[in-house]
Amino acid sequence: MTGSKIRNTNYFILAGFMTAAMVFLLVVPKEWLFSGHPFCLHYYLFGVQCPLCGSTRGLYSLLHGNFTRAWALNFNVFLLAVLYLLVIIRAFSNRRWVNLSIRSLLWVMAAGYVILYINRLI
Repeated sequence: MTGSKIRNTNYFILAGFMTAAMVFLLVVPKEWLFSGHPFCLHYYLFGVQCPLCGSTRGLYSLLHGNFTRAWALNFNVFLLAVLYLLVIIRAFSNRRWVNLSIRSLLWVMAAGYVILYINRLI
């Protein structure tokens, strides 16, 4: 296998895992995610939500069409949705713009998580 085909295979596997996670979130009962406070070691140790808190519930809300709740829980889930589409495109194409878009989006997401964490600390 050439290096390009291996990289495409890796993105194909990543897209498969992301798809499986979203299918799981589409069929899991709402009560499993929204009953009580979710377990977060950071929250229990420091008393403040980590930047990833709300991501699962936010993605669940996004997949079920509740966009305002998704935004309130963790606004980075919208960027995750765009990343998912880019990973699927990258699995089937080796275009330079896709690679640059994924890299740029990951930097934007990192900045978003930093902003979210600072906001939660304040």
